Amino acid sequence: VVEIIDRVFSVCDNVPSLKKGFYMGQILSSTLGRFFDAMLQQMSPTLRAAAVTRIARRVTQALCPPAQKYIGSIVDCAVFCSPAEGLKALLPALCDKVAPNGVVNGVESEAVYYLHMLGHCLRRAGP
Repeated sequence: VVEIIDRVFSVCDNVPSLKKGFYMGQILSSTLGRFFDAMLQQMSPTLRAAAVTRIARRVTQALCPPAQKYIGSIVDCAVFCSPAEGLKALLPALCDKVAPNGVVNGVESEAVYYLHMLGHCLRRAGP
């Protein structure tokens, strides 16, 4: 499971700039969403917890603005399949990236990126 997640993030790290007319953008986004929804929902609770933890670590490990949409769809799936585990793993890490030590991150592009991920995290968390 960890290897699959690492490979997907490796692909996302190498996504070309999403300029207008990038025909693979919509295909990749919807495919990733469906794949992670199905994969995470079929896992045992122990494997799912490990997968969600790995996703949280990879999301907060490196900034990848060209793949922001794709990584956001993976975050959606991680929270949707198990809201408690997803929020427990992602929310503190993303909040710390947006406002380290309670002070808003001075690098605007980094703050915007992690706010986008935080929005995806909260979007599918449920009521």
